[in-house]
Amino acid sequence: MTTLADKLDQSAVNIDIDPIKQVQTSFFAQVQNVIKAHQDRIEMDMVISDHIKQTNLQRKNIQDVLTVFIRNAEAALNEKEDSSRTMVQSGSATVDDLSEQIQILFERDLPLLSGGISLQSYLIQLQAVIENYTSETEAETLQGLRKKFAKSVRSINNRIKKLKRYMRSEKNKQYYVKLKQEFKRFETIVTSENGLFDTHDRYLKTSQNIIASKNFLAKSITQFEASLIEITDTLTRLNRKVRIEVDQQVNLSKKLIQILILLGIAISLVFSWLLTRAITKPIHQTVELARKMSEGDFTHQVTIEKDDELGNLGDALNNMVQTLNKLFN
Repeated sequence: MTTLADKLDQSAVNIDIDPIKQVQTSFFAQVQNVIKAHQDRIEMDMVISDHIKQTNLQRKNIQDVLTVFIRNAEAALNEKEDSSRTMVQSGSATVDDLSEQIQILFERDLPLLSGGISLQSYLIQLQAVIENYTSETEAETLQGLRKKFAKSVRSINNRIKKLKRYMRSEKNKQYYVKLKQEFKRFETIVTSENGLFDTHDRYLKTSQNIIASKNFLAKSITQFEASLIEITDTLTRLNRKVRIEVDQQVNLSKKLIQILILLGIAISLVFSWLLTRAITKPIHQTVELARKMSEGDFTHQVTIEKDDELGNLGDALNNMVQTLNKLFN
């Protein structure tokens, strides 16, 4: 474009290419932005993949803890059932003993089992929300999924708090601490700053920017092509005008050359006539002198005012005529 501007300046052609320069500058700047956005999106895609791996690993850790917790709760429940059945079959069970067993069963063992199963259900819900979030492209839907995830997290925290009341053994207390930590770590991976959700949001925003930039580039290319077509048309018209002017100048030059040729021919003819006359006049005078001499007239003289051979011949004849005139007279 700079070369084109220089050529136009050198040719003194008045064409405004500033709009094309602006489009060109904006175009290449936008290309750089698109390249940078693609690089950022690739990096964010890798980060998202890493976050998904972390969430899957963390979910597996939670699932393992819940599996052991539920298995222990089921074992405790089965133990109470077996103990109660043994007491009944042996006939040593009293109403108070059975009432105590049933009370423990409903007040501690069943709530622990039910709570563990509920936590498993919530974990499945969280995983479903994450999968939907990472495959969603609408911002409004993403906001709703965030709220759904936060609601499930609150339900999990409330359920863990309720389980704490039934976790009286040291082992169950350890499970309480472990579950609380693992679920918190899971939540941090997903919802923290630069976490899975934030990275996915930036990924979508970058993708939208890339689409907008591509549309802008397409528009810029159209404008650039239109500007080039306009310049091409202008140069075509200018070339046609120059050719017409050149043809006119050539025709005028041809006419001038023809005039000069005719003038040269006329001058040549005049010069030839003068030259011929300058040569033939002395000859005619010499011939006339010879004729006079043949008639016996020795008084006639020739006038040749030239310093060449003809002039010398004229002088010689004049001297001869004078000599003969003296002899005969």
